Amino acid sequence: MNNRDNIYNELIEITKKYSIDFDSQVIHKGRGIDCGELCVEYNDEEGYILFAYDRNLKTYYYSTKDIEEFKYIVFTHLCEHNGFKYELSYRRKHKCLPHDDNNLDSDTRKIAFEYTLYQLNKINPSWMEKTIPHYEELLNKWRTNKNVFFDRCNMIFDIK
Repeated sequence: MNNRDNIYNELIEITKKYSIDFDSQVIHKGRGIDCGELCVEYNDEEGYILFAYDRNLKTYYYSTKDIEEFKYIVFTHLCEHNGFKYELSYRRKHKCLPHDDNNLDSDTRKIAFEYTLYQLNKINPSWMEKTIPHYEELLNKWRTNKNVFFDRCNMIFDIK
């Protein structure tokens, strides 16, 4: 088995250990079918590589020799994908929420990000901590009042 196979199998083992949904269409071993899926590769020069092609155009490329950093990057992508799948499956249908920049409940990313952080925390709490500022920034970006924060005790985004 080569290093690419080893790391890919290790990623799958982590998903099993922590009950993280693994979709091989999202994270693929080697180059996929060029539909934007993330692909895992390894070479001695660059180390661990995560990349994506869409219609033969490179759309994403990340490489590192640090295996822990590589796992963090892979799992932020995978868990975020799962977060949006979760949000969509539990979306409140037919509930009319006023959509404005100060109504946090109308931002469907809130639930997706909360679920993403929940999954990252199961694997490695420091990965969750590392990701929180990015999600707080995204949820605050278009708001008049930049008052969204992640409540770690309740594991939800809330308003100060």
